[in-house]
This record gives sequence, structure tokens and C-alpha cells, in this order.
Amino acid sequence: MGHIPGRKKERFYERKLVIETIAVLPPLVTAAVGALVNLADPAKRTLGWWLAGATGWLALASILKVLHAAAQDRERKRSEDYDGLRGALCVLYEAVRQTAAVTTLGDGTVRVTIHRVILKSERLEQLLPYIGGVGGPAGRTFSTRSGLVGQAVRAKAPLSSTRKNQLHADFVKELIHDWFYPEEEARALTPDRQAWMAVPVLMPNGQVSAVVCLDSNVPDFFSDRVQDIVLNCCRGITAYIVEVY
Repeated sequence: MGHIPGRKKERFYERKLVIETIAVLPPLVTAAVGALVNLADPAKRTLGWWLAGATGWLALASILKVLHAAAQDRERKRSEDYDGLRGALCVLYEAVRQTAAVTTLGDGTVRVTIHRVILKSERLEQLLPYIGGVGGPAGRTFSTRSGLVGQAVRAKAPLSSTRKNQLHADFVKELIHDWFYPEEEARALTPDRQAWMAVPVLMPNGQVSAVVCLDSNVPDFFSDRVQDIVLNCCRGITAYIVEVY
């Protein structure tokens, strides 16, 4: 429960609809041809009618199997395309913007994304591009041993932080020494970020399934009021993840 699958490019032969369609066609065609052949022969017409009935039965069963396979494909796609998570993060983003009264400020004032915890590893995977501004693409992975996000996973508690150093060189040192980022990752982070918040998504068994991540280019952006809104929205995100995954 609560394990969010990673991104996967589905091949056509992995779709249940394709597999079921291929599987049901040979017996259906065989039965139909047999029925036609036997119905055309007066001496075998009774067998032909039996085969015709079997063809109808197979056709009905085949339709049901194909429809069921299509429904399973849709359900799997729903759990893997993250559209529900994207919608939930959009709600969170707008709620934060309205609360902080930053609707008239520029793109990137506040950004939101979510990372999933990769099972049996100490890694996180970014599931969606940032909502609210340009940032690193989905699919990037990070260690749970560094950064505010990693600390939130380990502590299993929401955390927030504000940047101490304005000079970029000093900011990079801050990331390396205070937050244990590898130097390459520290230098790759968006340089104008001033404040961060990370909220772990806890499952009923106490395990962290994901982390909702927010950042801003405004110092001390995550006031107590903003944090309350974030936490309330994240309760809804947690409920969604428990329900879907």
C-alpha cells in the first residue's frame, strides 16, 4: 500500500488489451469457420448449429474479456501517469499562492513538485515537473542522505528552511556543509531559491511513500500560515495516494 510506481514507457505487447485480443481471435475464428462449413453440409447441419452456438458464446466471452482488459489498462495507466497527483499539486500551488498573496508576482515565486521513495534504496525520484516555474525535469533521482527533502524522509516530519547566504559561492558551500549535497548537485540547484519546505507522505504503516517539495525565491516565504495551508493540502494528497496506490 502506498508504493508509487516509477515512470515506465509501456510497450504495445505489455498492454492487456493487445494480449487478450490476440488470445481470443484464433478459437473464435476456428469456431466460426467450422460452423459455416458444417452448416453448408446438410449431413452435418446439426453439428454446424452447435458450432454456431459455441461461436456466439465465444464471441460474447471474448468481448467481455477484451472490455475487462481495456478497463485494467486504463486503471494501470491512471496509477502510473500521475495525473491525479498533478491535479492535487495544482490545488496546493494555488492555495499557497492565494494564502501568501503572491498572485501578482512572477513565475517561480513558489514552485511545487513531488518525489517518490524508491523501494529498497536510499533514493528519491522526482515524479513531475515543477508546477509554478521552470526547474529540473521529472525522472531525476536524489539521495535521502542530503538536502531538506532527504532529512524530511529520515525524520518522517515536515521541515522548512531559509537560505543563510546570498552569494552563490557561499550558498553552494552551505548546501555542501549544512545539507550534505555532493558538490555537483549543489552547483546544479536553482541559484535564486531562498526558502524551502518538504512534507513527507506517511502511509498507515508509518512508512514514507513520497515527499511534497516546495521552494520560493522569497526569503522566509513559508510563514506559519503558509505552512498550515501546505500541511492541510498534503493531508488530501496522502489520502489520494493511499486510495490509488
